[in-house]
Amino acid sequence: MRVALQPAFILHTRPFRDSSLLVYLLTLDYGIVTTVARGARAPKNKLRGLLLPFVPLLISWSGKTELYNLTTVEPHQISYGLSGIRLISGFYLNELLLKLLHRHDAYPNIFHCYQTTLEALHQSKNIQVFLRLFEKKLLAAIGYGLKLNTDIENHEIIHNATYYYEHEQGFVRSNDKNKQLISGNSLIALHNEQFTNAAMLQEIKVLFRHILTKLLDRPLKTPELLYTPLERL
Repeated sequence: MRVALQPAFILHTRPFRDSSLLVYLLTLDYGIVTTVARGARAPKNKLRGLLLPFVPLLISWSGKTELYNLTTVEPHQISYGLSGIRLISGFYLNELLLKLLHRHDAYPNIFHCYQTTLEALHQSKNIQVFLRLFEKKLLAAIGYGLKLNTDIENHEIIHNATYYYEHEQGFVRSNDKNKQLISGNSLIALHNEQFTNAAMLQEIKVLFRHILTKLLDRPLKTPELLYTPLERL
Protein backbone atom coordinates (compact mmCIF):
# COMPACT_ATOMS: atom_id res chain seq x y z
CA MET A 1 0.00 0.00 0.00
CA ARG A 2 1.29 3.44 -0.96
CA VAL A 3 -0.45 6.68 -0.06
CA ALA A 4 0.88 10.02 -1.26
CA LEU A 5 0.31 13.48 0.20
CA GLN A 6 -2.74 12.64 2.28
CA PRO A 7 -4.18 15.57 4.32
CA ALA A 8 -3.55 14.68 7.95
CA PHE A 9 -3.04 15.83 11.52
CA ILE A 10 -0.76 14.22 14.07
CA LEU A 11 -2.77 13.14 17.12
CA HIS A 12 0.01 11.53 19.15
CA THR A 13 3.61 10.32 18.96
CA ARG A 14 5.64 8.01 21.17
CA PRO A 15 9.15 6.55 21.07
CA PHE A 16 9.64 3.35 19.09
CA ARG A 17 12.81 1.26 19.28
CA ASP A 18 16.13 3.09 19.37
CA SER A 19 15.50 6.32 17.48
CA SER A 20 12.11 6.06 15.77
CA LEU A 21 8.64 7.34 16.58
CA LEU A 22 5.19 5.82 16.35
CA VAL A 23 3.01 8.50 14.78
CA TYR A 24 -0.78 8.32 15.13
CA LEU A 25 -2.53 10.27 12.39
CA LEU A 26 -6.02 11.53 11.66
CA THR A 27 -6.27 11.44 7.87
CA LEU A 28 -8.95 12.66 5.50
CA ASP A 29 -9.51 9.46 3.52
CA TYR A 30 -8.15 6.71 5.79
CA GLY A 31 -9.23 7.78 9.27
CA ILE A 32 -6.85 6.86 12.10
CA VAL A 33 -3.56 5.48 10.75
CA THR A 34 -0.44 4.43 12.68
CA THR A 35 2.94 4.96 11.05
CA VAL A 36 6.59 4.56 11.98
CA ALA A 37 8.88 7.55 11.44
CA ARG A 38 12.24 5.80 11.13
CA GLY A 39 15.04 7.60 12.94
CA ALA A 40 12.84 10.61 13.70
CA ARG A 41 14.34 11.08 17.17
CA ALA A 42 17.87 11.38 15.79
CA PRO A 43 19.16 14.96 16.24
CA LYS A 44 19.68 15.65 12.53
CA ASN A 45 16.63 13.86 11.16
CA LYS A 46 14.67 16.15 8.84
CA LEU A 47 11.32 14.94 10.22
CA ARG A 48 12.17 15.91 13.78
CA GLY A 49 10.70 19.42 13.60
CA LEU A 50 7.69 18.49 11.46
CA LEU A 51 5.99 15.83 13.57
CA LEU A 52 3.94 18.24 15.68
CA PRO A 53 0.24 18.33 16.60
CA PHE A 54 -2.22 20.97 15.41
CA VAL A 55 -0.40 21.56 12.10
CA PRO A 56 -2.20 20.74 8.82
CA LEU A 57 0.12 18.34 7.00
CA LEU A 58 0.40 16.31 3.82
CA ILE A 59 1.63 12.83 4.72
CA SER A 60 2.87 9.93 2.59
CA TRP A 61 3.32 6.36 3.79
CA SER A 62 3.81 2.84 2.48
CA GLY A 63 3.77 -0.75 3.73
CA LYS A 64 1.95 -4.06 3.74
CA THR A 65 0.81 -4.18 7.37
CA GLU A 66 -1.25 -1.87 9.56
CA LEU A 67 1.98 -0.34 10.89
CA TYR A 68 3.08 1.68 7.88
CA ASN A 69 6.37 3.43 7.15
CA LEU A 70 6.02 7.18 7.10
CA THR A 71 7.91 8.43 4.04
CA THR A 72 7.29 12.17 3.66
CA VAL A 73 5.81 15.00 5.70
CA GLU A 74 4.99 18.40 4.22
CA PRO A 75 3.41 21.35 6.02
CA HIS A 76 0.11 22.22 4.35
CA GLN A 77 -0.70 25.31 6.41
CA ILE A 78 0.83 27.03 9.41
CA SER A 79 0.32 25.70 12.94
CA TYR A 80 -2.76 26.83 14.84
CA GLY A 81 -0.46 27.93 17.65
CA LEU A 82 -2.51 26.79 20.64
CA SER A 83 -1.38 27.56 24.19
CA GLY A 84 -2.69 27.28 27.75
CA ILE A 85 -6.24 25.98 28.11
CA ARG A 86 -6.60 26.02 24.32
CA LEU A 87 -3.63 23.67 23.96
CA ILE A 88 -5.04 21.29 26.57
CA SER A 89 -8.40 21.45 24.80
CA GLY A 90 -6.66 20.43 21.57
CA PHE A 91 -5.08 17.43 23.27
CA TYR A 92 -8.52 16.58 24.67
CA LEU A 93 -9.88 16.42 21.11
CA ASN A 94 -6.97 14.21 20.07
CA GLU A 95 -7.57 11.81 22.93
CA LEU A 96 -11.26 11.52 22.10
CA LEU A 97 -10.46 10.72 18.48
CA LEU A 98 -7.88 8.08 19.36
CA LYS A 99 -10.20 6.36 21.82
CA LEU A 100 -13.48 6.55 19.93
CA LEU A 101 -12.76 6.23 16.20
CA HIS A 102 -12.30 2.85 14.53
CA ARG A 103 -8.92 2.43 12.87
CA HIS A 104 -8.76 2.81 9.08
CA ASP A 105 -12.39 3.93 8.72
CA ALA A 106 -12.74 7.24 6.90
CA TYR A 107 -14.50 10.03 8.81
CA PRO A 108 -14.23 13.00 6.42
CA ASN A 109 -16.88 15.00 8.29
CA ILE A 110 -14.97 14.56 11.55
CA PHE A 111 -11.70 15.49 9.85
CA HIS A 112 -13.19 18.78 8.67
CA CYS A 113 -14.95 19.33 12.02
CA TYR A 114 -11.64 18.78 13.82
CA GLN A 115 -9.91 21.35 11.62
CA THR A 116 -12.74 23.85 12.14
CA THR A 117 -12.55 23.30 15.90
CA LEU A 118 -8.79 23.90 15.91
CA GLU A 119 -9.38 27.15 14.04
CA ALA A 120 -11.97 28.13 16.65
CA LEU A 121 -9.62 27.24 19.53
CA HIS A 122 -7.04 29.51 17.93
CA GLN A 123 -9.36 32.44 17.21
CA SER A 124 -12.54 32.34 19.29
CA LYS A 125 -13.08 33.68 22.79
CA ASN A 126 -15.77 31.13 23.69
CA ILE A 127 -14.07 27.79 23.15
CA GLN A 128 -16.74 25.97 25.19
CA VAL A 129 -19.22 26.26 22.32
CA PHE A 130 -16.88 24.60 19.84
CA LEU A 131 -15.85 21.81 22.23
CA ARG A 132 -19.49 20.91 22.83
CA LEU A 133 -20.30 20.94 19.11
CA PHE A 134 -17.30 18.72 18.41
CA GLU A 135 -18.46 16.21 21.05
CA LYS A 136 -21.95 16.20 19.56
CA LYS A 137 -20.71 15.55 16.02
CA LEU A 138 -18.18 12.94 17.12
CA LEU A 139 -20.87 10.94 18.94
CA ALA A 140 -23.06 11.07 15.84
CA ALA A 141 -20.18 9.86 13.65
CA ILE A 142 -19.61 6.74 15.75
CA GLY A 143 -23.28 5.82 15.97
CA TYR A 144 -24.24 7.43 19.28
CA GLY A 145 -25.97 10.53 17.96
CA LEU A 146 -28.46 12.15 20.30
CA LYS A 147 -32.12 12.63 19.45
CA LEU A 148 -32.56 16.07 20.94
CA ASN A 149 -36.01 17.20 19.78
CA THR A 150 -38.06 14.37 21.30
CA ASP A 151 -37.84 12.26 24.43
CA ILE A 152 -37.70 8.48 24.78
CA GLU A 153 -41.52 8.28 24.36
CA ASN A 154 -41.35 10.42 21.21
CA HIS A 155 -42.85 13.44 22.95
CA GLU A 156 -41.50 16.83 21.96
CA ILE A 157 -38.85 18.23 24.29
CA ILE A 158 -40.36 21.01 26.43
CA HIS A 159 -38.39 24.15 27.25
CA ASN A 160 -39.19 24.36 30.97
CA ALA A 161 -39.13 20.60 31.69
CA THR A 162 -36.13 18.57 32.95
CA TYR A 163 -34.77 15.29 31.61
CA TYR A 164 -32.12 12.65 32.23
CA TYR A 165 -30.31 10.58 29.63
CA GLU A 166 -30.90 6.83 29.45
CA HIS A 167 -27.77 5.43 27.85
CA GLU A 168 -28.23 4.50 24.17
CA GLN A 169 -32.00 5.06 24.45
CA GLY A 170 -32.73 8.75 24.83
CA PHE A 171 -34.01 11.39 27.18
CA VAL A 172 -36.56 10.69 29.90
CA ARG A 173 -38.66 13.49 31.38
CA SER A 174 -38.14 13.54 35.14
CA ASN A 175 -37.86 15.73 38.24
CA ASP A 176 -35.86 13.10 40.16
CA LYS A 177 -33.08 14.98 41.96
CA ASN A 178 -31.08 11.75 42.19
CA LYS A 179 -30.70 11.73 38.40
CA GLN A 180 -28.30 13.85 36.37
CA LEU A 181 -30.91 16.27 35.04
CA ILE A 182 -30.70 18.64 32.12
CA SER A 183 -33.22 21.29 31.13
CA GLY A 184 -35.30 21.14 27.99
CA ASN A 185 -33.93 24.59 27.17
CA SER A 186 -30.40 23.17 26.99
CA LEU A 187 -31.44 20.18 24.85
CA ILE A 188 -33.23 22.44 22.38
CA ALA A 189 -30.23 24.77 22.29
CA LEU A 190 -27.93 21.83 21.56
CA HIS A 191 -30.30 20.61 18.84
CA ASN A 192 -30.30 24.07 17.22
CA GLU A 193 -26.61 24.68 18.02
CA GLN A 194 -27.47 28.07 19.45
CA PHE A 195 -26.37 28.77 23.03
CA THR A 196 -27.41 31.80 25.04
CA ASN A 197 -25.60 31.54 28.38
CA ALA A 198 -22.84 29.85 30.34
CA ALA A 199 -25.24 27.85 32.54
CA MET A 200 -26.66 26.16 29.46
CA LEU A 201 -23.17 25.21 28.23
CA GLN A 202 -22.35 23.84 31.67
CA GLU A 203 -25.40 21.57 31.61
CA ILE A 204 -24.47 20.31 28.15
CA LYS A 205 -20.87 19.70 29.23
CA VAL A 206 -22.06 17.56 32.15
CA LEU A 207 -24.33 15.62 29.78
CA PHE A 208 -21.46 14.80 27.43
CA ARG A 209 -19.20 13.84 30.34
CA HIS A 210 -21.86 11.36 31.44
CA ILE A 211 -22.19 9.88 27.95
CA LEU A 212 -18.45 9.70 27.29
CA THR A 213 -17.81 8.06 30.65
CA LYS A 214 -20.21 5.31 29.64
CA LEU A 215 -18.54 4.82 26.26
CA LEU A 216 -14.88 4.89 27.26
CA ASP A 217 -13.28 1.91 28.92
CA ARG A 218 -10.82 4.03 30.92
CA PRO A 219 -10.69 7.62 32.19
CA LEU A 220 -9.47 10.37 29.91
CA LYS A 221 -5.90 11.42 30.66
CA THR A 222 -5.93 14.94 29.21
CA PRO A 223 -8.13 16.58 31.88
CA GLU A 224 -5.64 15.48 34.52
CA LEU A 225 -3.42 18.30 33.22
CA LEU A 226 -5.89 20.76 34.72
CA TYR A 227 -5.97 21.67 38.40
CA THR A 228 -9.59 20.52 38.65
CA PRO A 229 -10.24 17.51 36.36
CA LEU A 230 -12.77 18.21 33.58
CA GLU A 231 -13.69 21.58 35.10
CA ARG A 232 -12.63 23.82 32.24
CA LEU A 233 -12.91 21.67 29.13
